[in-house]
Amino acid sequence: MMSTLERLCHETDSQLRDLESRLSQYEQVGEDFVMNLEADIQDVSGKITATLQRLDILVDKEPFSRRQNSKLRVDQIRYDFQHLKSALRQLQTRRAQRLQEENQRRELLATDFSKLPNGGHTAIQIQDSELRHHSLMKNVNKSVDNLLDNGMEILNNLRVQGSSLKNIKSRVLDIGTKLGLSTTVMKMIERRGVQDQYFLYAGIVVSLLIMFALYWYFV
Repeated sequence: MMSTLERLCHETDSQLRDLESRLSQYEQVGEDFVMNLEADIQDVSGKITATLQRLDILVDKEPFSRRQNSKLRVDQIRYDFQHLKSALRQLQTRRAQRLQEENQRRELLATDFSKLPNGGHTAIQIQDSELRHHSLMKNVNKSVDNLLDNGMEILNNLRVQGSSLKNIKSRVLDIGTKLGLSTTVMKMIERRGVQDQYFLYAGIVVSLLIMFALYWYFV
């Protein structure tokens, strides 16, 4: 024999299908019938809400072995109901927007422009496309100038760092000579200095390529 909880679950599933069917008609009915349809939807929603409250009470009374499965089933029903309520709100919002647009169009078509101030002349401010383009290019040029300035600053910093590395190299070689370091160690230090110089030049080239690419892209 079917328990009360199972019977209410079946009834609620049927009510959810009924609610989903009514929601599918919401955007199709005319204004003369939409109020009746909304009243039916609210009636079904109220019944489902009341049933869910009863189901919560019945789940707590279920034996421990069946309580978890019963709770999952009721939670799924509640989730489906919340999903349908959210869909209803979206449908109502879209319908209200459509009605507002239709009313605005009717008001615009019904407006007698000859009765407007200034002798019926309507001033429409249209921004010149060339002015917009000029303003955009001005902003782009300013951005490119800023990028070039930043690039020059980076290059200057790299030059300063290169000079510092040369000075450091000379000092290390002098110290190595005074300390009597081996020729192999001195050559390793010298090779490292050459490698650092290559890295410096590579960084300068990459920076220039990036600046030219940005200039070409924006201009």
